[in-house]
Amino acid sequence: MPCDVFPLPVRRMLAIVRKELLVLFCNPVSRMLIIVPPLMQIVVFGWAATMEVRHVDVAVLNHDNGPLSREIVRRLEGSPTFRHVFFLRGQQEVRPAIEQEKALFVMVFDAEFSRRAARGEPVTVQLLLDGRRSNAAQIAAYYVQTILAGVAAQTPPGR
Repeated sequence: MPCDVFPLPVRRMLAIVRKELLVLFCNPVSRMLIIVPPLMQIVVFGWAATMEVRHVDVAVLNHDNGPLSREIVRRLEGSPTFRHVFFLRGQQEVRPAIEQEKALFVMVFDAEFSRRAARGEPVTVQLLLDGRRSNAAQIAAYYVQTILAGVAAQTPPGR
């Protein structure tokens, strides 16, 4: 490589970097300190960091208790993602369930959920997510959306 490619200050800096790398790689201890920690981090973080959410506890506040809401809850219970689905008796139990980390999210069905679905009207389900674990909560919410889409696809309007 010709000497005129880089200006003088850049050439000096490259010479210093080259010298430091030679010194670093000639010393066996330094070589180990450069190679071993990044390899260990790749192994440990590659194994520990995952976007998969498993064994999540879920709370359900079911004001409806109709066939469609029971079917959705049954699918939540049958999913390998969700470990335990427990039911809340009232609105006052929602906040403690999330604050005490008993559940990653609370699924709320209103009282008219199954009747609206039976009439062919659009229905909604409320998910109250734990914002302290936002990444896991968003992934779990996506899993719930997948379950809801599966139920919606298998349930013709008005049935």
